Amino acid sequence: MDREAITLAEPLDADAGDREVLAEAPRDEIEIVLGRDRLEEFEVEQRDRLLGHPVLRVVVAVPVEAADRDHRRRMRALRDPPDRDVDRRELRHARSLWFDRSRASVGRPRAPARSATLVAMSDSSPIDFTLADRQAVVCGSTQGIGRAIAEAFADAGATVCLVGRNQDGLDMVRDGLASDGGREHRTICVDFTDRAAVGRAADEHAASHGPVHVLVNNTGGPAAGFAIDADPGDFEKAFAMHLGTAQAMTQAFAPGMRAAGYGRIINVISTSVVTPIRGLGVSNAIRGAMGNWGRTLAGELGPFGITVNNLLPGFTDTQRLASLFEGKARRAGETVDEVRAGAVAQIPAGRIGDAREIAAAALFLASRAGGYCNGVNLPVDGGRVAVS
Repeated sequence: MDREAITLAEPLDADAGDREVLAEAPRDEIEIVLGRDRLEEFEVEQRDRLLGHPVLRVVVAVPVEAADRDHRRRMRALRDPPDRDVDRRELRHARSLWFDRSRASVGRPRAPARSATLVAMSDSSPIDFTLADRQAVVCGSTQGIGRAIAEAFADAGATVCLVGRNQDGLDMVRDGLASDGGREHRTICVDFTDRAAVGRAADEHAASHGPVHVLVNNTGGPAAGFAIDADPGDFEKAFAMHLGTAQAMTQAFAPGMRAAGYGRIINVISTSVVTPIRGLGVSNAIRGAMGNWGRTLAGELGPFGITVNNLLPGFTDTQRLASLFEGKARRAGETVDEVRAGAVAQIPAGRIGDAREIAAAALFLASRAGGYCNGVNLPVDGGRVAVS
């Protein structure tokens, strides 16, 4: 008997033909593939009563031809909780299988079973901005906005995994995070220019410490310069470093979010998603791609309790901004103070932002209180985009 699957007739009644097939199957090798999302209708007690003996597992998939058995194997990997001993190669293959492959629902997300409760606010729930009992992964978190977000998440009760390429910097930030309640914050030291290494590290973290509930994709921007002067390779490198690594991170952690019924993916990008910034040609192009990638995922993952939002910081007091101001001053023959004053003049709030203000917006999006925000481009820029 082929171990891949035994397909029951629908409705869920084991007819004589099904019973004959099941009688020939080894008792420890029976799996049942339901024709659609009917798992919630097929309780353990009912299946045992119908079949006459225990079943190894019930999996949800669309019956397919024998030539496509690999699809069913990958579906099983996708549905296994990430904190179980799952073959990570199977999980990699399963990542793209978020859609029902039946002709009746091509391109439509499958709704989760009712047993996988989506975490949402209710009429009786208090507004909840905390991240207690949540695990968060924050990329680019040794300095600037990423560090501020990691600190805010830890203050709100999350267990945080810091991601960056400087282990000493990661350790320093981790040691300063709030850790009451016995929380053990972690680090991942990886170079974002190595997309394969990022994917491996994320997979290993998901397998060992998952599920991850909140993912913050945050990577330092490409070098300044005009788009017309950039080498085509500059765009390719930036695309791989930003969107490629964000995709690898998301693919590693989204299955766990789905299993938990709670997921928040926050992409820290730039206001250039809305309005290009002169002199940041490569950055403008890549940031725009990141923005549309995020909003696309919002539609794909929303049915599974996962929100995807783009946080668009304006001029924020970070080392990155200081470097940009210095470069612009050098090219324009001005002082850094003059360049800074010109930037402030574009902002209705009349000042440069603080990284903690960006972190506050990220905390809202990561919390239950932000659960109805999905697919949003949220500028945190003192009003600059509004008047540009």
